[in-house]
Amino acid sequence: MSGKKLHTFGQRVAVSIGLFVLALVPRALALNAFLTPDERRWLSRSVKFLTALLYQDWAFTLRKGHPGVTTMWTAVAGLMSKYLFGAWSEGISVSQASLLEFLQEVPTDMVGLDYLVAIRFPTVLLTSAFVVALYFLVGKLLGRKVALLSAVLVALDPFYLAHSRLLHHDALVTTFMTLSLLSFLVYVSQTRASGYLVLSGLGAGLAFLSKATSLFLVPFMGLLAWMAYVEQGAASPPSRWQEGRRWLGRLLVWGLIAGVTLVALWPAMWVEPAKALGEVWEKSTSAAATDVHTQGDFFLGRPTLDAKILFYPVTLLFRTTPLSLAGIAMAISFLVRRYRLSRDSATQTEKRWRGHLDAGLPDSKDRVRDRNLISFLRYIFLFLVFISLGGIKYDRYLLPIYPVLEIVAAEGLCQMAQWEKLKGSAWISRTLGLRLERPWTLLLVVLALQGGFALPHYPYFLTYYNPAFGGGWLAPQVMLVGWGEGLDQAAYYLNDLDDAVKAQTATWYDSEFAPFYLGETLPFRELDAGNVIPWLMSDYVVSYIPQVQSNAPDEATVRYFRSLEPEHTLHLKGIDYAWIYRTPQNLSDEIIPASHVRRVSFGDGILFLGYDVDRTQGDADKLSVTLYWRCLRPMEQNYRVWLKLVNGVYHVWGQDDSIPVSGRFPTNIWPEGTVLRDEHELEILPGTPPGLYHIEVGLYDPQRQESLKPAGDGMLLGPVEITRQEPSAARPLDVQHPLEVSLADEILLLGYNIESGFRPGDGIHLTLFWQCLEEMKRDYTVFTHLVDKEGNFWGQKDNEPVDGFYPTEQWQVSEIVRDQYDITISPKAPPGEYQLEVGMYLAETGERLAVLGEGVDQAQRVILLSPVQVVGI
Repeated sequence: MSGKKLHTFGQRVAVSIGLFVLALVPRALALNAFLTPDERRWLSRSVKFLTALLYQDWAFTLRKGHPGVTTMWTAVAGLMSKYLFGAWSEGISVSQASLLEFLQEVPTDMVGLDYLVAIRFPTVLLTSAFVVALYFLVGKLLGRKVALLSAVLVALDPFYLAHSRLLHHDALVTTFMTLSLLSFLVYVSQTRASGYLVLSGLGAGLAFLSKATSLFLVPFMGLLAWMAYVEQGAASPPSRWQEGRRWLGRLLVWGLIAGVTLVALWPAMWVEPAKALGEVWEKSTSAAATDVHTQGDFFLGRPTLDAKILFYPVTLLFRTTPLSLAGIAMAISFLVRRYRLSRDSATQTEKRWRGHLDAGLPDSKDRVRDRNLISFLRYIFLFLVFISLGGIKYDRYLLPIYPVLEIVAAEGLCQMAQWEKLKGSAWISRTLGLRLERPWTLLLVVLALQGGFALPHYPYFLTYYNPAFGGGWLAPQVMLVGWGEGLDQAAYYLNDLDDAVKAQTATWYDSEFAPFYLGETLPFRELDAGNVIPWLMSDYVVSYIPQVQSNAPDEATVRYFRSLEPEHTLHLKGIDYAWIYRTPQNLSDEIIPASHVRRVSFGDGILFLGYDVDRTQGDADKLSVTLYWRCLRPMEQNYRVWLKLVNGVYHVWGQDDSIPVSGRFPTNIWPEGTVLRDEHELEILPGTPPGLYHIEVGLYDPQRQESLKPAGDGMLLGPVEITRQEPSAARPLDVQHPLEVSLADEILLLGYNIESGFRPGDGIHLTLFWQCLEEMKRDYTVFTHLVDKEGNFWGQKDNEPVDGFYPTEQWQVSEIVRDQYDITISPKAPPGEYQLEVGMYLAETGERLAVLGEGVDQAQRVILLSPVQVVGI
């Protein structure tokens, strides 16, 4: 090896080491600073993934349709390193049994901070090594100067830097997609060395194992191959056909390598390939319609994503640096300029400029650089369009274009520096007081500026937002902010308070807060069907910025806390990330989740807060009634809840009697301060007439046969409007005494039910079932008489049907009407047999309707019901 080559080799080694260290240091430090919401899930999946590998249960390595396999492999590497180090330090023999025991102890519900460092570090190493690989690959495409600047910009890109410190798949898919793209471009535009095609296929396979969005590479690599074929294909048809077959073969080899990589590193593909690929397809296609992520959407100041087409372009501006944007603008500007000036008409200065730019490239033709640059711009634009078509909108989903953006920016910055030197104006250099045409000067300026934008945000690099577009002041008003960063600082603030260990703090991001907090962490949101406001049980409440932006759990609760004075506000880089409140003692009406808020005390132990009433979905014959209770003190009694659907005279048209919360949460285990959602299904009796009703609510102790009286005269909910209830075979009328008596061929009495103790002074509850036979044009009055054998009256009730609330003129043909009457037996009635008589008459004339059927007195125009026996007192 000659001295010059040795010198060049030594320089490249030194540059490689420098770039690796530059990328590694800001990524590797303080890896346990905070926890993102997804990492707990990926740790759990990784533990199950490794367990499946140990048991050789290959199908069980299918954990999620992302597919996230590379994420799990990096976590596995971290877990294995932690296990081996622990075994070595404690003198434990390495075995499958001890490894399984270790995995069982991995805290996946509340991630330990030491585990966090271990599972994140492999991604840090991968991305740091990738920066070095990028330097060599870009050097073959755009020259060593651009390659060095590209590597520096990528190493310190704040958005890529932030995500490459996490256990997640966005940084990994970005790394592998960019590696595949650069390798393929080197293969296409340079030596056709098969090693680059293999490297590209390998990168693509790893990208496919990371996230389904990487499938974008398939059509894009086809586009690159087609462009190369069109440009380099021979003129004659046979040669073109031969060249086309070559490119098709190359693409097949590329796809084969990617596929082999996919299968080799994902054991689920060995046994259930259709299921594994099916889940990936379902995840990538159905996510646009429904996904849990969409619950946190926020854009342009509202918790919505109506302007979907603008989301990624806007967030791109906020997540890049001013230096990168300036470099991209310059690159595009110079590219357009070169195309507008033909090679013949170009000035000597421009030719010299092109020559200097091409220095260091294997092929110094202008078109090589321009073609590569255009390929990068196509990649950026097409991926931006591709990702915008999806329904889920998160800024990190656009991460795969950021390294390519930095490569284009580096090209623009190099062209700007060379142009200034050759034109002689150098106004930028004079403004900065530096000679940018010197390579090391430009490198130091880029290093200082890019590092100056990113490094001050250590270790919370996600707090970076482009200062050229308002930075942290404007970003929270435009896009969703906060992915766990800062919750650790909120925990540390509370840890410094007195009795922190005994305190309870509630937060929406409880799993991300708990690892840093000394006290007990409670969920802010409802996690079970009973306790609907769990934060009321806490001493403190931590409100986090994305929760506020997306109005979680609801706008009223967010508005309520925003109206309070926080005990402490956490600021990070100009953004209010978290607000710490002492939990309010009084429960505001605004945050009670009931549609109808109404406070009624039941004794000194239970407070009724409100209710919701709605028709049960898909069933018009039932009412869904949701009651909200608050426990004021612990109770020994197990009260049951009863509900009755009543009209204006308290006749019952439906009822329910049950233990609260579907029998799962009896009152004797209610914790003090708990607010519970208590759902009931109230079946409306068949034939219940339409109209306005109320729901009566009460509590009673079946053991002691005692009711818990509400404050006041009782509690009625409503009014509730009931529509016509048509009986069906599934819901019969439950007639105890069927009849078939016609009244003037207009109305049919189908039968009746009767309830009473049949003692003097008792009431007889009589339910009649009518059916309308034809259109009713008059209102009739119903009479019910209790008479003895001599015809003397001992009880009577006359009124229009349904206590006057549903006159016959409103009845519809074929409609069945349930009609209730309470007839009091005279206290002076002697024991003996009595007759109940029923009929209808026209109130204006007193004329009774003729009756026809069994058990009727046609002369008196009455229907004779079964005799009743009145017994003595």
